[in-house]
Amino acid sequence: MWNRKYPLALIAVIFLIGAFIIIRRNGSNLVTSSSPSSVSAQSYTLAQVAVHNTKADCWTTINGNVYNLTPWESRHPGGERAIFAICGIDGTSAFENKHDSQQKPNQTLTSYKIGTLIK
Repeated sequence: MWNRKYPLALIAVIFLIGAFIIIRRNGSNLVTSSSPSSVSAQSYTLAQVAVHNTKADCWTTINGNVYNLTPWESRHPGGERAIFAICGIDGTSAFENKHDSQQKPNQTLTSYKIGTLIK
C-alpha cells in the first residue's frame, strides 16, 4: 500500500539528484563566497599563471583575475584555438577585443575564476 512517506522520500531523492547534477556541471569551479578557504581566495603571480600554458592545463588572466579555462577550451563557440592563444598569459586585450561588454561571455568567464592576480 502507498505510504505517505514515499512522496517525501521521492522529493528528497529528486533534490539530491539535482544537487549532484549541478555539482558535476560546475566541477571544481563550485565556490562559496562565505568560505574563507574557497578557491577564489587564491592569489597568483603572472609567473605562476605562465606555467599553465598547454591545452591540458590552460590558465589566463583577464582584468586582474585568474581563470582556469582548461574545461572551456573544447566548448568555446569560437573554437579551441582562441582559448589556447591566451593560455599562460594575460588575455585581457584578446578577451575585450572579441567580447567587449557582452553579457554571456562575461558570465561564462566568471564560472572559471580561480583567483586574483598579484601585481
